[in-house]
Amino acid sequence: MEEFNCENGSFEYAGQTIKDWENFGLLTFSQIIEQSSNVGVIKIADRLGPNLLHRYARDFGFGIPTAVSLPGEAKGILRATNEWSAITLAELSLGHEVGVTALQLGLAYSAIANGGFLVKPRIVNQIMTSNMNGKSSIVYTERPEVIRKVMPESVSRTMREILVKVVDRGTGTNAAIPGWSVAGKTGTAQKFIDGKYSDKKFISNFVGFLPADNPQLLGVFILDEPEVGFHWGGVGAAKIFKRVMTRIISMDDKINPPSQKQLFTPKKKDDVILVDITENIAQPIA
Repeated sequence: MEEFNCENGSFEYAGQTIKDWENFGLLTFSQIIEQSSNVGVIKIADRLGPNLLHRYARDFGFGIPTAVSLPGEAKGILRATNEWSAITLAELSLGHEVGVTALQLGLAYSAIANGGFLVKPRIVNQIMTSNMNGKSSIVYTERPEVIRKVMPESVSRTMREILVKVVDRGTGTNAAIPGWSVAGKTGTAQKFIDGKYSDKKFISNFVGFLPADNPQLLGVFILDEPEVGFHWGGVGAAKIFKRVMTRIISMDDKINPPSQKQLFTPKKKDDVILVDITENIAQPIA
């Protein structure tokens, strides 16, 4: 199994020093995601290169309106590669130099949850009316619409396995719900203020879904400028995810708990399926 050298938590890239929150050494791909290693993520992005990284970001819907049936949607920010600086590849892989809406983030994770399909979001399922005799009829319906396939099911499954590990033993342990298989990922980003990234102002988030083996609920929780100390995605946002999801599953009997036989039980502690991340799957964007 390939390991990436995370340089004991400090790495020079394009003249800038990138630091981790821990002094990580050798980590596998799965461990890099589990532990949110900045250095590891940059090394993975560097292997992809600017063109593939940008293409995959576009394929997952970043920088493009979702076409939700509500006015005023922002498309976010994802600059073309010819506008990148020497440090952009590293910054983009860490969530900087990009603007993403909560809806776009949720749709990207739903593609992981549903087997690899980016779908158009729906606000209204259907509209019904009733006549004078009390009989109702459907006057409007929105059906599920697939925008494109962004990954094969095997890659989707592998990513779900990794996201389960994030919650089981990585940075997302505060999102764990006893008796449920939860998949998710923490995020922590510095805010860009007065031409530089702030050391005191942050945006943190947690995106997760459950049950991991048969996803029925997905939530995106974002905190704008939480207090320092609570600014890590795994500290504040993950706890909110747990509280909200626990309340929902306690109130809605239609949400089924996971089966006794979990589909994502690894054979060994660090077992992970290696996939070809350069496979051309997504359809071109019109």
